[in-house]
Amino acid sequence: MANNNSKLDMFSSIGKQTLKEGKKLNTEIIDLNEDEDTTISSASGTKHNDTSKCIKDIDINLIDIYEKNERLFGYNNLDHVKNSLKNTEAKSVEIHVFEKENGRYLVYSGNTRLKALKVMGKKKVTCIIDGPVPEEDELDLMVIASNVQRDNDPYHLAHQIERLTNIFKSKDGLSGDSLYTKIKEYTGIGKSAQNQYTQIFKYSEEIQLLFDDPNVSFRKLLDVLKKVPNHKYREFAQVYRAKKETAADSIMTSEKIIEVYNIVMFNDAKSDTANNVKPRKFKISSYCPNIKAVICNDDGTFTVDSSKKEATLQEIQRLREQLELIEAACNEA
Repeated sequence: MANNNSKLDMFSSIGKQTLKEGKKLNTEIIDLNEDEDTTISSASGTKHNDTSKCIKDIDINLIDIYEKNERLFGYNNLDHVKNSLKNTEAKSVEIHVFEKENGRYLVYSGNTRLKALKVMGKKKVTCIIDGPVPEEDELDLMVIASNVQRDNDPYHLAHQIERLTNIFKSKDGLSGDSLYTKIKEYTGIGKSAQNQYTQIFKYSEEIQLLFDDPNVSFRKLLDVLKKVPNHKYREFAQVYRAKKETAADSIMTSEKIIEVYNIVMFNDAKSDTANNVKPRKFKISSYCPNIKAVICNDDGTFTVDSSKKEATLQEIQRLREQLELIEAACNEA
């Protein structure tokens, strides 16, 4: 158990560092053909400097995909991963696995890469074996922490938040702000955004799946759905999917989502009757009351009231999320 906890701490710290730097992890790719001084031959495979890990060529049919991975992350980028691996040796693809008692292996980091290699017909892949399979809660935490740099869609982010919530409530007894803070350590998502993502679960599965898209205007879709009566959900989902098929690059912008609403509610794509879902102006003051209170000194430094430190940091995170959305809107314009 101590070994599993140390691994969990390692992945948690990796997640925090990735979020802090605001960039993807530059993960080391293990290549058995180089740097012979860092490996030691063994009967079962190749030992890395970390004695708890073993690098080994494994028959791809002996490696099991983690069944929860699709629910937590999906495989929306499978084609992209497959294309990127076409000219890559299987031994250069980093895949972490745990050893199962029945002689098989369970992948926890590299599920999509493994799935792509299987589709491509690869027979063997070099894996990093990180010991026996840990308990389910620890495994899920490691999977989420190791994928923190991934470009996730709202639907799967909501499932990650839900899973983390259940783990930290039952395992650590967390609630309230301490729970939100713990989840943010793994996802980088603040309290307000966590609540928004979990609003997805208020709707039917058919509506939830509309959020299974990393390019969707997430908050606009949520805002619009609040105005749609329950008996219109199925029709909304059907019109939405049809509109997405004809949209440029299949991207549902705020304007496209409003068009869907107007078609469903007023049978008119150009109707302006839907006043309640008109775009509203972005007011920075509504997101940053504490940031506005920060004092700008003459030397260019800033002074923050220590009693408002945490609230200010939360506002910075919310503002960063909004600025990312504004940047995306600029790219769409």
